[in-house]
Amino acid sequence: NLKQTELIRLAAGDFILSWVAPKKIYLAEKPSARYQSGVWSLDITKKTIEPFIEAANGLTMRWDASGKVALKFTNVFEDNTLVVVMGDGDTLALLPFATLPEKCVVVSVEPEISLYCAVPRSIREGTLLPDDYLTGAVRFSDDMVKWTLGGAVTRVYEGVGVPIDAEQLTAKNGKLRLVNRYDHKLYSIDIGN
Repeated sequence: NLKQTELIRLAAGDFILSWVAPKKIYLAEKPSARYQSGVWSLDITKKTIEPFIEAANGLTMRWDASGKVALKFTNVFEDNTLVVVMGDGDTLALLPFATLPEKCVVVSVEPEISLYCAVPRSIREGTLLPDDYLTGAVRFSDDMVKWTLGGAVTRVYEGVGVPIDAEQLTAKNGKLRLVNRYDHKLYSIDIGN
């Protein structure tokens, strides 16, 4: 027997909801490099909405399970940028590679932030991210890398042989799991502890 409680009533559409903090829901507009979109924070206790991340072209985010950090992608003047942001929205680090948050997974926050990302070997000139990726107009051949807050980038898999365009990344029990967009199969990569 489930009890439902109305949190708030909104007349809005095309929002992506992320409920990663106990009393906050993040509302993100659908991303496109062609226009600016933003992210708002909905406090379910106070029933208030306020801007959380400043609007930017191509803005897309992916939170870690704890809600303490997120990956934020923007595409301003065709400059693809991926950063790590803290739970308060402040930028912590600029990542030294271009990929989308959908192609990454945060594996630890404490004692040090570390993450794995599928990084395209190349992005064809004229590719409009995140639009072309999200609509399936483009596919990549990815390498898998590990990044830690100290700035170290380690290649953990080179996409040689079987082309991999990774999505739906998860990490658990020393395994990195992903779905390959080319064949829709589940792959597993041993990453140790």
